[in-house]
Amino acid sequence: MDFIGCVAEFGLILRNSKFKGTASLKAVMNRLDDLSAYVADDDYKREFVTLVDRLAVISSNL
Repeated sequence: MDFIGCVAEFGLILRNSKFKGTASLKAVMNRLDDLSAYVADDDYKREFVTLVDRLAVISSNL
C-alpha cells in the first residue's frame, strides 16, 4: 500500500537511516498528493500529512 510506504520512507528520512537509499521528502510529498482522496477520510492520515508538510517547511528554512 502506498500510504504505508510513505510512512516507512518518512521514518527512514527522519532517522537519516543508512537504508534510506534514494528516499526523499519530495517523493513522499508527491505520493501523498496522489493519495489525497484516500487520506481525506481519516484524521490520523491527515495528521501524518501535516507532519510531513511541517518537516518540509523546516527543511526549506535551513
